[in-house]
Amino acid sequence: MRRSTAASRASKAKDGRSGTKRSSSGDPKSGGKADRRSSGGSKHGGSAGSDTRLPIIIVPTATSAMVTLFNVKSFLQDGVFETTEAKRAEDPTKPQKVKITRRITGESSTSEAEYEVIDSPLRLSSTDWERVVAVFAMGKDWQFKGWKWPTAVDVFNNCLGVYLQYNDVLAPPEAIQKWNVTVLDLSKTRRHLDRTTSLHFWRLLDEFVRQHKREFVRT
Repeated sequence: MRRSTAASRASKAKDGRSGTKRSSSGDPKSGGKADRRSSGGSKHGGSAGSDTRLPIIIVPTATSAMVTLFNVKSFLQDGVFETTEAKRAEDPTKPQKVKITRRITGESSTSEAEYEVIDSPLRLSSTDWERVVAVFAMGKDWQFKGWKWPTAVDVFNNCLGVYLQYNDVLAPPEAIQKWNVTVLDLSKTRRHLDRTTSLHFWRLLDEFVRQHKREFVRT
């Protein structure tokens, strides 16, 4: 696995065994092209933006994860990373799900798109599973216990996989290196770079849905 740098923005950093990609917060363009994935029962193809249902993003249930239901809204909607511990100190009640409103600026207009974020997909119907577009991985196989897709390979063949970590970590967990996920580096101290990392996630997701789930294209 090679770490993306400003000198190699056009290249994808991949682990030779797995296809894991790593992207730094200072390099929003790298890793933007999603890998090809099998259909796995999802609705791939179709006209762009034809499905008005909310796309689903899944985050880990464990509060030790970098992204949880407590802080996902501030990170993905507002572009500000706050730790789960800090958000729980403000309000210890965990929401069952979170709705994120994303502002999309085009060449001549600005629009909004909504996404549903959950951490427990066990009650999703088959139709609901078709709406899952991205998963924040934790690096543990038990994260996927009881899911429609029973293994990490199945999960990341059907949706975008990302793993968020601080940029002073030399390497992600071994499992992450084996899975088809993109590692997003987040500065531990420079909060003004949070938005860059957040926008990078949205670029990756946009590219993934354009290639694999065009019914959920929102740009």
